[in-house]
Amino acid sequence: MPEPVMRAVSYPSKLLFAPYKIGAIVLALNCTGMVFLISMFKVNPLYCVLFAIGCHIALIALGEKEPHITNVLRAWSYGQRRTKNIIKLKKGNKFVP
Repeated sequence: MPEPVMRAVSYPSKLLFAPYKIGAIVLALNCTGMVFLISMFKVNPLYCVLFAIGCHIALIALGEKEPHITNVLRAWSYGQRRTKNIIKLKKGNKFVP
């Protein structure tokens, strides 16, 4: 009975073998960048496609190394926030609830 829950937690969703959320963001950025570069600078579309494939291969390698990379990055971004309850003193900082 607990197997479907553990399987959903153990194997996060993938988009063409890369982590889903990061893969979708990179795919969207690559498509908009490709349209911009082709329309503004007349860049050969092959370069853009090769760059997108290279990015996706890098994401696949990163996803194989750390399957939960999306959650790791989300936790890291929450950890970078500064609290508003710290005031500066002459010697260090003080937490004020």
